[in-house]
Amino acid sequence: RLGKFRTVTRYECASACSLIFLAGTDRVLLGSRAKIGFHQAASIGPKGERHCSSSFDDNGVREMRRYLVSVIPEQADPIMRLIMQTSCDAIGWTSGQPALDSGVATRLESEAVDVFGARIRQKPVPR
Repeated sequence: RLGKFRTVTRYECASACSLIFLAGTDRVLLGSRAKIGFHQAASIGPKGERHCSSSFDDNGVREMRRYLVSVIPEQADPIMRLIMQTSCDAIGWTSGQPALDSGVATRLESEAVDVFGARIRQKPVPR
């Protein structure tokens, strides 16, 4: 670990954001909309075609695992399995108690509170 950082999300945090979130020593999901999303790595083939890296032997997967071991060594393997469960064309979300149980988050705050406030529907402007 390079330092002791607190990472917090109040909304959706996925893909590269989730990897940054995992670098925190104190990883907080704040509010009812907080969730973390993962997916497999992708690579670009010689003709520009995109491929999901679904094998633990793929270079992108090895690099991702190496990163996880460096920032969250105790949970690297279970989180790597969570990442590999979702195609690179989708996002697999975790939040609340499952995020704590898997080691993705270290703490939940205001879990039942919408920290953004009520969702407001815009009324149509009269013409």
